[in-house]
Amino acid sequence: MKRLSELGLVPHWVSPRHRVDSAVILVEGHRARALGVLEGYRLVGLVTRLELATASKDAYVETVMSPARFVAEATWSVRKLAGYMSENGLDLVPVVEGDRFLGIVSATDLLEELGRSYDPLTGLAWSDELRQWGVESLKAGTELTVIFCDLDEFGEYNKRYGHVIGDRVLVQVAAFLQSYVDPARDLLVRYGGDEFVFATLRPRPEAVQLAEEFQSGLLLHDVPTESGSLMSVGIAGGRRTVERENVHFMATLDNLINTASRESTLKKREKAQAARPSAQLEGEAQTPGATPAPIPTAKAPMAVVEVHADDTQVHGLTTVILSRGDALISGVQSRSGRSAVESIALATAKALDRAFPGVRVVVKDVRLIERPGGTRIVEVVGTATHSGVESEISGTCEAGADVFRAVAQATLQSVLDLLG
Repeated sequence: MKRLSELGLVPHWVSPRHRVDSAVILVEGHRARALGVLEGYRLVGLVTRLELATASKDAYVETVMSPARFVAEATWSVRKLAGYMSENGLDLVPVVEGDRFLGIVSATDLLEELGRSYDPLTGLAWSDELRQWGVESLKAGTELTVIFCDLDEFGEYNKRYGHVIGDRVLVQVAAFLQSYVDPARDLLVRYGGDEFVFATLRPRPEAVQLAEEFQSGLLLHDVPTESGSLMSVGIAGGRRTVERENVHFMATLDNLINTASRESTLKKREKAQAARPSAQLEGEAQTPGATPAPIPTAKAPMAVVEVHADDTQVHGLTTVILSRGDALISGVQSRSGRSAVESIALATAKALDRAFPGVRVVVKDVRLIERPGGTRIVEVVGTATHSGVESEISGTCEAGADVFRAVAQATLQSVLDLLG
């Protein structure tokens, strides 16, 4: 949520020894409802358009002005001041930063700002409040975890049942997630059309448990629902190491959001792929004369699609996505104090275990070898158990400009060489 200092206030003011006719010119010229009255740089009161209109033009401002009933500090949030003004029946409040007068805000100004910062459908804040809250938490050195919640197939749901029913779903999802919010350590925002972000200062194990409950516990009422999961959830964050000097906290927060978003998208893809074969068996995706999509075999080409390693946190997550034919297979590994390259190799091994259920891959070492001429080679060594037989494996890849991707490629190659 924005602070008052971010509202772009303009300090329209007069001296108490100015005449009323001069103050009227300022009010009319700036279309202001009131002016601050300053003695030097010190705010001593307010004079409103109504007070000026009913006073003699030859009178001095000090004879018609009113003392400020309340003065707000620039560090206050828009929401905090709006609540205070509502509770105390205030329509105009001057804002100061230390001893400096910044301007005057009205209740109407705050309502317009709140309308921009809050989603009127769900009552949740938009992402601007997440960014302010998250950056402040990171600056304080607290543990921050982002849980990204993305509704499954919501676009198709809207097409099938209409936006009125879709809006009901969004309201119920918001209420469900809001029921878990502890205001002292959590913030929930609507991030996009069918996306919500739950940011928390809870310890990571507790945040992981929350994410699992979000995915499994969502129930909708009085709206049509499809069978299966309703929401995909991704998570990123946890206990941080000491920040690098001059760290850009906003970039760190963006990294957390993007990592959690990618994980939720990946889970959504995997659900869609898992559902595709059963849909074809039931005849839902077939048309007369159409040939069913082939199921990838052990000989289907494999490649590294994406590598993401969060190297800013002790327990950051590493994700590797492989393609096998038309299918995508992912592996996720917590760093747990390991180096980034080691966690990439382990994440790739997990993806390979899923791609080949009969193979168990164990990574023992990752080496970066300098060759004559400055060429760098990544070598991954380990073992793979295949058909009950354990074999030593080794794969290499030229590092080039992307060492992380080369580590994943070398791990993949070590298993492909074994399987032939």
